[in-house]
Amino acid sequence: MKTWSLRFATVMEPTEANGPTFDTRIGSNHGNVVEWEGRYAPRQRSGVVRVLAFANREDAGTFREAILPDGTTDLAATRRNGTLKYGFGVNMEQSLTPDIGVFGRYGWSDGKTESWAFTQIDAR
Repeated sequence: MKTWSLRFATVMEPTEANGPTFDTRIGSNHGNVVEWEGRYAPRQRSGVVRVLAFANREDAGTFREAILPDGTTDLAATRRNGTLKYGFGVNMEQSLTPDIGVFGRYGWSDGKTESWAFTQIDAR
């Protein structure tokens, strides 16, 4: 059994947040992700740990710039091609019996930039 894997991908981002159409301007808007996976089997019970990091360039807005003088917000007005959103995630899975297992997941992102694909995560 191989005990680890390393994966890397560069992918297209959607033209709108969580939208179905992909942005073809991949020079300025794209996502990069790297994932390391380690597999183990204590007492013949399989387990895995995954660590991933991402850096996305997208047509997204920034929260700080979205605050207007009157206290309202306009996130759409802050959207710029190539805005950076970055973060990481950790995932663990462990088999306890043939039918029962446990898992845990933790994710963090910069919290400054609009989430463009998937869901929002932040440490705050």
